[in-house]
This record gives sequence, C-alpha cells and structure tokens, in this order.
Amino acid sequence: MKRKMGNIAFGVCGALMLVACSRSPEARCKKGDGSACAVAGDQVRKRGGKDANATACEFYRSACGFAYFTGCANLGAMLARHECEGEGGEALRVLERACDSDDVTGCNNLGMLFRDGAEGAPRDPVRAVASFRKACPRSATACDNLGATLVRDQKPGALLAKACTGGVEEACTPPPAGP
Repeated sequence: MKRKMGNIAFGVCGALMLVACSRSPEARCKKGDGSACAVAGDQVRKRGGKDANATACEFYRSACGFAYFTGCANLGAMLARHECEGEGGEALRVLERACDSDDVTGCNNLGMLFRDGAEGAPRDPVRAVASFRKACPRSATACDNLGATLVRDQKPGALLAKACTGGVEEACTPPPAGP
C-alpha cells in the first residue's frame, strides 16, 4: 500500500520506519502477517541451498493459512512440481482456495491441474477452461493456456467450421499438411 505525498512515496514499510516493519519477514510471519510469510518464502527460494524448497513451502503454507492467497498459489505450484512434500490433494485444495479468492496465478495453475489431471485433480477440460477464463483477463499466460486447451480438447475442426460459418475466410481453408 503506497500513498503519494508530493514527490515522496510512503509505503507501509517505506520512509516511515514502523516498529513492525523493522522486523524480518520471518518475524512478521510468526506474528500472522501472510504477505510477510510469502516474502520470506520468496527470499528462501532465491537464496537456495539445502532444504530451500521445503522451507519456502512452509512459509507459503503459513501465508495461505493467514489468507494471503498468493502464498496458496505459490504453494500449489511447488506441490504440483514435486518441489516439496504435502498431503494428498493439497495442491488442488490450495489452488482452489487461491482461485476462489480471485488470485490470477492460482486460477491459471488450477486450470493446469484440471487440464492435465494431476495432483489429485481429475482430468476435467470444462473446469480447466473455467479456471483459465477466470484468469485470462489479467494473465496472458492463462489466455494462452485457455486457447491451447480449447483447441486440444474441443476439436479444432469444429472451431474452424464455426469460424468459417461466421465469416472468417482463413478458417475455411484447411491448414497445409504437416511434414
């Protein structure tokens, strides 16, 4: 949260050094600050080293528990990539929570789980499309995933026929045969 006063921007922890802001993200996380938990997770991943992913996941799990939904999205992505341990179906649960709270990354990642039928999610093209559509207005990656899913799962021939009938001439000519 930033406010602008003249040419000086004051952030929550900016020019006004509040006592709470002088503590490390880890310390603020322990006090229940979900965004600080996510920052701590990001910092751990960036530093790397032994057990970095496991530690980052714990910070993201805390962020998610404190209703900081970007933490849920980060945790879900790491679980889906097997970068840390979690309970069965945890990736699906935390990504659903993130997407239900309108986290764009959470919706995109949830769409990928449903598209691929991975990590406790059944393969469900309809739910994948719905998740990608929810994220698409704010995420080019989600729009790309949406288009690819529609083409793959809803038969491009039917989409081309509909486009041709609708007046898109390029759609009326079949694409050249592959190599």
